[in-house]
Amino acid sequence: MSIWKIITYFFLICLFFWSVIFPLVDKFIGRSRLKNKQWEKLNEEYRILAESANQLDQDLKEGQEKVMKELEQLNKRIASIEKMLREVE
Repeated sequence: MSIWKIITYFFLICLFFWSVIFPLVDKFIGRSRLKNKQWEKLNEEYRILAESANQLDQDLKEGQEKVMKELEQLNKRIASIEKMLREVE
């Protein structure tokens, strides 16, 4: 086999890889990069959603505590009013 045939075959193989294999590999790598970016975006949105849910939960707890304190005060007032009414009778 002559050196020119070897060079020709080598050139044809390189041309095949350059025109077919490399673009396919680049296409799949590009897809995986796009999927990674989409996952990063979804993770960021999930993190923001989780933070807002935690904040809402905290706000609800504070609101419930406030309502419970007000109810306790109302119960005390009602008890004192009932006591006054019993004394009046």
